Amino acid sequence: MKKKFFGILPVIVLLCAALAFINRDLYHFEQTFVYKRTFSSDIDTKGDYILSTEQLALKPGTYRLRIEGAFRGYGNGFFLVDPAGENYFFSEFPAKGTELEEEFTVSGGTKQLRFGVSYDPGSEELEVDRFLITSDNVLYRQSLYKHAVLSGLTVLLAIILILRIFFPGKYAGLFPHLAKPENERMLLFLLFLTLFTAAPFYRSDTFVNGDDFYYHMHHIRGIAASLKAGHFPVRILLEWLENYGYGSGFYYPNLFLTIPGILILLGFHPIASYEIFVSVCTFFSLLTMFLTVRNISKTETAAYASAALY
Repeated sequence: MKKKFFGILPVIVLLCAALAFINRDLYHFEQTFVYKRTFSSDIDTKGDYILSTEQLALKPGTYRLRIEGAFRGYGNGFFLVDPAGENYFFSEFPAKGTELEEEFTVSGGTKQLRFGVSYDPGSEELEVDRFLITSDNVLYRQSLYKHAVLSGLTVLLAIILILRIFFPGKYAGLFPHLAKPENERMLLFLLFLTLFTAAPFYRSDTFVNGDDFYYHMHHIRGIAASLKAGHFPVRILLEWLENYGYGSGFYYPNLFLTIPGILILLGFHPIASYEIFVSVCTFFSLLTMFLTVRNISKTETAAYASAALY
């Protein structure tokens, strides 16, 4: 028993280090809005335009804003406005610039703010691509949810590894099918293939190349907004068209996209939710191919080869 304890101790130390690493950004807040909106004197008149389709509920703290786009002319800017229509924060875009960063503080309770752009058609075209707001000193409920999920999964994995390595008898009793050597080999092989094939999806420049990427990300965010409002199954996507909703689910199925929608509600970034969903789909696709070919061919060699080729 003493020998097992000294064997388990390094695993516990690694677990504590992993939990500390996972929760290092507990107080980090980040929210992104992608617009790809171009203002032109041909179609846009002078005035203020609200771009965000949802309010930002910001707790007291210090925040940093970053606007990305193409600010070709003078006299344009962006603002944060409260529900009463009063400007809470305003800054002018730098002429000929592509990025603007500003810092501001929220005090006196939670503020419900929206993002907008002030455009002067007397200037040149104005492009607003992305709006990012971050903070490293504010604790949000969604952050607690996300880190609780990640920490729980890490602890669960550590417990399974400890049982598998140090208590094989109990492990076999709890997981009789998984404990079979052939099933363990299959699982490890498919997990390796999943990590290998899904790795490109975790590159930040992979997703922006698709023409429909922003549409489908908005689809997932709409599912999350509808779930948050208590609608299940989701048919009309909230957060679309100034919250009037959009029936995307009538021709793009929503059922499995509920998974990344729930992850967003748990505090995961929409991109991270999509990446996790892609990885899960990859694993089960490989598993389906493996089991199908093994049942048809009656040989594991063909099953391994088919999964690798697939």
